[in-house]
Amino acid sequence: MAKKKLWKKQNRVVSVGFCRYCQNELINTDSFVSFYPSGHAHYLCMQKDDDLKQQVLQSVEHQLHQEKENYAKR
Repeated sequence: MAKKKLWKKQNRVVSVGFCRYCQNELINTDSFVSFYPSGHAHYLCMQKDDDLKQQVLQSVEHQLHQEKENYAKR
């Protein structure tokens, strides 16, 4: 009777590239996203940047709304 081959799982750690936001090296065990043309980023770095963009957008929209109200009062 033939002996069964047991395949040992090898965990390989490979460098993926550098984060587009923090410029730190990414490895395949990190939580990261890849962008279409090129580039990678840590998931948390991307999330922080998206939150910041959203806050800036809301702030600009709020200022525009206030300016419209002030203009309408004239």
